[in-house]
Amino acid sequence: MSRLEFAPGIDDIKITDVPNGLGNFTPKPDKAVSFAALKEAIKRAGYKLSSAEIVITGALEREGDQWSLVSDVSKQRSFLLGEHKALVSGARAEVRGGWETQGEKNASREVIRLRTVEIVAAQRRPLAENIEVAVIEGGAPMTPIRTTSPGLTVYKGGAVVPRYLFTQQHLGPLKVDRHAVRLTLTYTPTPALQLE
Repeated sequence: MSRLEFAPGIDDIKITDVPNGLGNFTPKPDKAVSFAALKEAIKRAGYKLSSAEIVITGALEREGDQWSLVSDVSKQRSFLLGEHKALVSGARAEVRGGWETQGEKNASREVIRLRTVEIVAAQRRPLAENIEVAVIEGGAPMTPIRTTSPGLTVYKGGAVVPRYLFTQQHLGPLKVDRHAVRLTLTYTPTPALQLE
């Protein structure tokens, strides 16, 4: 993802759920984001982007029946799909929803499928948008981000993980050193069964 203009460095991506392949990152300020570009970059890395959720704060605008949100940070326009009672033209809002790119390269537009809309005060201005992505390895079926049972892992296989733990504690003149060695064996024959 380092080739993307809006993506942060690899160390700035927070993995929030390793078994389900969920991560979270904040794009670089003042850069337009693209779900299609993110999906392609993840595909080049050997993974499949299942879905992404985006949180943006900006100004709500309405033209005919079409709602859009203009980001406070990048000034990028995202089109909103779905209805919500909090949609008020001209208001500042924090919008969260499923993110996608519709159309081809030159005629594409970023779209948010509304989940929540919260009207926010003028002083609440984030540094950047927030993006949460679900990455599914290989040819796994597409799964939404917040499913009740997406499976235990994103791969079939096993692992042997040795760990050495060292803890040193001081309390006045008392000094305690603890050494521990742990060996973990795990095998996942199916995405729904994990043996440890």
